[in-house]
Amino acid sequence: MANLSRTLLNLLLFLLSLRTTFGCLCPPHDNVKDQFCQKDIVFQGTVTSVVDLFLSSETPHDDVIMYHIRVDKMYRGFLGRDVWLSTSRYSSSCGVHLQEGVHYLLTTSWDKSLHSCGWNVPMSSLTEDELYAIHRNLDCLEKS
Repeated sequence: MANLSRTLLNLLLFLLSLRTTFGCLCPPHDNVKDQFCQKDIVFQGTVTSVVDLFLSSETPHDDVIMYHIRVDKMYRGFLGRDVWLSTSRYSSSCGVHLQEGVHYLLTTSWDKSLHSCGWNVPMSSLTEDELYAIHRNLDCLEKS
């Protein structure tokens, strides 16, 4: 019985160390359509301001960055002309770091939070094929 308890404890410690080591794990995306269709909201926007809400070194999981985004073009879902999006301050917690004044393709869910598992990239970094796929408004009801 002691061996079983020790084995279970070792397994639990190992699994917890994986979370600490790998922090943010994202599912693979095979193509542009997967990236586009797996989020509720997809849009082009420009970061107009960044507010770092560093609350306390004792509660790092509560530290948040808020991005004020001017919405330039909607592809999926609906947002107003301007929106505040939140993200973790830490990339190990799937936080996204954006730069003020940069024009991005952004993906989020209805909770309006950004995660590094989403497709959040400067528009200037997209390939011609990616831009073509996005601008033809992919049909997310079809199978890939």
